Amino acid sequence: MQITKVDATWNFIATGLRIASGIVVLPLILRLLPQEELALWTIFLPFGSMIYIMDFGFSQTFMRNITYIFSGANELRKEGFTKIGHTCEPNYSLLKGTIRSMNLFYGVLSFLFFLIVITAGTFYLLSILSSYPYNHNIILIAWALYVVVISVQLYTLSYDSLLQGRGMIRQNKKILILSQLTQIVVASACLIAGYGLISMVYGQLSSLIINRLFAHKAFYDKSLRSHLKNVNPVSPKQLLKIVSPNAVKVGITALGSFLVARSGVFIASYYLPLSDIASYGITQQVVDILAGLSAVWFNTFYPRITQFRLINDISGVKRLYIKSKIFYFILFGCGSVFLLLLGNPVLSLIDSKTFFVSAPLFALALFVALLSNNQAIATNMLLSKNEVPFFKASIISGLGTIALLFLFLGPLHMQLTGVFLAPGIVQSIYQNWKWPLLVNRELNIRGKDYLDVLSTFKEEITNTKK
Repeated sequence: MQITKVDATWNFIATGLRIASGIVVLPLILRLLPQEELALWTIFLPFGSMIYIMDFGFSQTFMRNITYIFSGANELRKEGFTKIGHTCEPNYSLLKGTIRSMNLFYGVLSFLFFLIVITAGTFYLLSILSSYPYNHNIILIAWALYVVVISVQLYTLSYDSLLQGRGMIRQNKKILILSQLTQIVVASACLIAGYGLISMVYGQLSSLIINRLFAHKAFYDKSLRSHLKNVNPVSPKQLLKIVSPNAVKVGITALGSFLVARSGVFIASYYLPLSDIASYGITQQVVDILAGLSAVWFNTFYPRITQFRLINDISGVKRLYIKSKIFYFILFGCGSVFLLLLGNPVLSLIDSKTFFVSAPLFALALFVALLSNNQAIATNMLLSKNEVPFFKASIISGLGTIALLFLFLGPLHMQLTGVFLAPGIVQSIYQNWKWPLLVNRELNIRGKDYLDVLSTFKEEITNTKK
């Protein structure tokens, strides 16, 4: 498995295109959609995020196991892994069984997800629409199509794990770029044509179709199809029993993270006007994009970190982790300054109907996200060992965030300040510092190690210029 800086470059391009899609589509949304429709789209989006909750940690577990298999592992374990010392040919019987277990799992899961969201989600949406001044039928049609799209996305979620687990970062990001370009073109054209909120759903549908078609073609190349054709698979049901314990723990963690990060929009929609929800939604969206861009290096080399774990190359794990942290803090810091200084002035230039929250609230949102995503990098480092020590703390944090949200929005009337502050307070009590500290102790990281890595960066840049 070879992952290079070229893969990181493609990951930066793909993430940059996410920002570019905002630059192209976001101004159209802000100019052409009323605040009420933008607020409804903000309410739609967390339901799309729920596919990763319903996944319940299996995608990350499957991805790690695919990496183990392509690195030469001959068995999968409920916790931890068997170190092999060096990489070798994949066990195609184990690979075939793992793929079938993924298809079985996501088939059942996506069907259950569709039933839950199309019933309970529609009931929730109808309660929100009571204050919506425009045509309800158009919104309900957009909602129904959106539920179908995200259900299909969940059913085909295995392709993300397969490509990343195999180390096909470059191919995966090229496919992502193509699908995002498709989404930009379709959504923009539909918005300009006056289709309103459903334009965003059309864009997402077209992107999903392109993404999954090319992902299938990329992963199942001629050589792999030939190897899989001639082997009998390990029992998919038996493999699901093996991966389930840690996957469930990761799922509980994901649920807790969802409650921390996304419960605010659900609860706030009962206390605050749609105009405030729109400002909150657009602010959180750009903060999430910045966090994603800042974590590109780590996400690109994560399969390599997992492989280093398998072959017991701890120095390699340490080096990649420190590089990831340096990239993360530099990019997030620069991006935060840009958003605070130029965010709302840029929206004014495009005659936006919706603006970011005030500068102090924006700074609070950025600070909370900075700590939260630094924590996420650390927890993923622990996951690379196929261990999940943080699942209890995560669900406690999620429940604590909900409790604070009701307190801040209800009796204390803190409005958007409470929405941003609640998760920040809860996470800072334990999780923000616990897991980064645990990783630092495990890898024996000191301040000098960061200086050493920075010096190697300087040497690499000098050699590149020569």
